[in-house]
Amino acid sequence: MRKILWIFSFVVLIFFVTSCADQDSAESIGESIDQAIEDTKETLSEAVDEVSSAFDSAIEETGETLDDASEEASEAMDNAMDELGDAVEDAGDVVEDAGDDIEEEAQSSGGY
Repeated sequence: MRKILWIFSFVVLIFFVTSCADQDSAESIGESIDQAIEDTKETLSEAVDEVSSAFDSAIEETGETLDDASEEASEAMDNAMDELGDAVEDAGDVVEDAGDDIEEEAQSSGGY
């Protein structure tokens, strides 16, 4: 236990002597650390701005793509509905013609 106390006391004494001996170096190191922290903050802020801008651009492009796809789908649906309407009308004509043919057959065979 005494050895640990002596080692601890020695380490504290070395730190004390070192810190008192060269005040300018410690101050210079502190300023360097402060400058490094400020530079890091600035770099991180710029990186966040770039990521935010890229994200906003991606969202805008996605919105435009979805709008285009929606318009194309709407046009395709309108075309399909027009074609369906035409097909139903054609089928109605065929059924009507078939009905007329059946009626004519019935009349010509003397049953109606």
